[in-house]
Amino acid sequence: MDKGIIGECGKAFSHKNKLIEHQRVNTGERPYQCIECGKFFRHSSRLMVHQRVHMGVRPYGRSECGKAYSRSSHLVWHKKVHTGERPYECSKCGKAYSSKHTLVQHQRVYAGERPYECSKYGKLFSHNSSLIVHQRVHSGIRSYECSKGGKAFSYTHRLVQHQRIHTGEISHECSECGQAFSQEYRLVQHQKIHTKERPYACSECGKHFRRSSGPTEHQRIHAGARLYKCSECGKFFSHKITLVWHQRIHTGERPCKCTECRKFFSQSSGLIVHQRVHTGEKPYECIKWEFFLAKDPASFYTREFTLAKSLMSATNVGNPSALNPHLFNTRDYTLENGLMNAVNVGHFLATSPASLNIREVTL
Repeated sequence: MDKGIIGECGKAFSHKNKLIEHQRVNTGERPYQCIECGKFFRHSSRLMVHQRVHMGVRPYGRSECGKAYSRSSHLVWHKKVHTGERPYECSKCGKAYSSKHTLVQHQRVYAGERPYECSKYGKLFSHNSSLIVHQRVHSGIRSYECSKGGKAFSYTHRLVQHQRIHTGEISHECSECGQAFSQEYRLVQHQKIHTKERPYACSECGKHFRRSSGPTEHQRIHAGARLYKCSECGKFFSHKITLVWHQRIHTGERPCKCTECRKFFSQSSGLIVHQRVHTGEKPYECIKWEFFLAKDPASFYTREFTLAKSLMSATNVGNPSALNPHLFNTRDYTLENGLMNAVNVGHFLATSPASLNIREVTL
């Protein structure tokens, strides 16, 4: 049949009602509403399929295991469990999935996409199921109850851990959070999270750690050891977590989100610095800034100027354009580690720049 009815996008249809249904994709119109839950649909057929959920109708069954579904597409996905078929492969890592939907969810890891947001604290998740589990923390819902002791947990893995105590598989449980351990020393290590105890110190710099392995791993920085290699660019790192942060450059992942402006960052430290824009916080002050300016410009004198750690830029620091440039003397000017750029520090509108005496400049 000739497809004589053409829509706005150029797609052609043989029947007018098909064109009308198609146009709802562009307009966003969903005229069919479920009276049970209020959900809207573009097509009446989709509403009918959806209503099977409320009625408990599952016409699509699998004789192999007896499981039934309300949609034929769900049965098709399920059959792949038995056949082992995984036709949808990730182009990044080669991992294969039985459904396109699962592949799309997986690829959010590389894209840094986290469309599901916790309404309480703004934490983002790549899967709706992860958000639902997370929200139990705020609601206090503990859906998983131990049949032996009656203790309830928010997560299934916490219940499974707890049940090992009854079976004798593990015997040490944290009284603060309920996490269980098979060995006492692991419980002792874990409890330091709650007590904030950090008994293990680095002999080089004195930094403290919760675990005895902490100083050993940390000392790789002092020794220059770099054990973790980036598979993308070949760069080495002394800590695995540093490698993970670095790899976000290649994957584009930005899991840290600003709740004020919804800007994303690859590291929490970047988010913390960014949030000062909203809070107005300016934690880095000039430690030593002494100058004397009298009527006689010859008395203008900058003795010591220090920019504290993590300051990213200094612009037009000391711009005495109105003074006699021959009398300006900068004795000590130190930029501590972390300053990335200094522009026009001691900028003089003089004909003879030789008159400027900068004795010490340290980057």
